[in-house]
Amino acid sequence: MNMHKMVQKIIITVILLVSIAGFSSCKSVKKENPQNANGIEGVFIGNLPCGDCAAVRTMVKLSAPDNIEVNRLYVGKSDSLFSITGKFNFNKENNRITFKEKGQLNQYIWAENKITQLDPNGNRITGKFADKYILTRDTLNLFRYWKLMKLNGNSIKNNQQNDLHIQFRTKQNQVSGFAGCNRFNGTFSVYGNVLKISQLGSTKMACPNPNPEADFLKALNEVYYYRIQNETLQLSSQENNVLLEFSVNYLK
Repeated sequence: MNMHKMVQKIIITVILLVSIAGFSSCKSVKKENPQNANGIEGVFIGNLPCGDCAAVRTMVKLSAPDNIEVNRLYVGKSDSLFSITGKFNFNKENNRITFKEKGQLNQYIWAENKITQLDPNGNRITGKFADKYILTRDTLNLFRYWKLMKLNGNSIKNNQQNDLHIQFRTKQNQVSGFAGCNRFNGTFSVYGNVLKISQLGSTKMACPNPNPEADFLKALNEVYYYRIQNETLQLSSQENNVLLEFSVNYLK
């Protein structure tokens, strides 16, 4: 092979390698939603001031691409949960989140781990209660109020005032809840994804039939594993059979 042909071959090889590299880098680039890129998705919780109640326990959930859910509980005034869902807009230039509720514009200023509610005119609230209008980003974990949704694969009917639930607390590893007729409490230990509930005791009220209480408490004694995914807590047996399934209630 003469020198001229060898040079041509080298040039062609280099061009092919550059083209392949360019194609691969273009192929790997994904078009991101600008809201996702700013990391505004999440659940934000706080206690806002209230004129005729102890506080307005508030949860704002932002999810892709532009969905918003707002839940409010008027502490000390009502056990009813007030919820709205809708769409929000996010202005990256001033980090402002806006959404409409019953025709009224609501506005928040977003920061990495918090959102701050603004007044009806879009201005920051000042005065001694200014820091009470901040909602902080929440991280989902075991230490929550969990409402029972399924027991041994069967759906559970709950009412808002007295739902079947379990709650884990870090203080002395306490667990408590309502089983359908009686309240229960006990202790728990957790290591990795292994969860053991022990020393369960309950009040002794007579329960009408049918009632899921006995099956609920029996299942709790058989729990060995736990798993949290998409705001759902699953408690399973040592054989990995799902015994109980709960959904999180951020406001309790």
